[in-house]
Amino acid sequence: MDATLTNYWNTGGGRRYLESQRSGIAAGNLEVTRVLVLPRGQVANAREIIRRHVQAGVAVSIVVREDMAADPDLPEFEDYSLVTDRSGVTGVLMPRSAREADIFTTEERQVAHAEEVVELLAQYANDIDDIYS
Repeated sequence: MDATLTNYWNTGGGRRYLESQRSGIAAGNLEVTRVLVLPRGQVANAREIIRRHVQAGVAVSIVVREDMAADPDLPEFEDYSLVTDRSGVTGVLMPRSAREADIFTTEERQVAHAEEVVELLAQYANDIDDIYS
């Protein structure tokens, strides 16, 4: 889920990370689903980022932040990745600033929170074809 770092995908690190995902997807070793949470005013500007993700084989959906703003059931959230490896172990990767190391945890409470947020966001997800048609 990408809630605050959309511009990350335009950095060298973001492009390398996406290229690594492209390689894993092409080899059949990786599946990636990405939910971009964007303010309505940034949806048009994200078009190129989304195009690159789709071309890499990433399944992308968009949540317009204003569409979910009044939902009292939606907890606070930030950028993170919910990851399940081949052995079935699920964890949460939380990116930090360039000066801080990213955090990865399999702590049950944080994984459950991430899964809850993903389920709630699914209610607001828009297919990219609906957004950009």
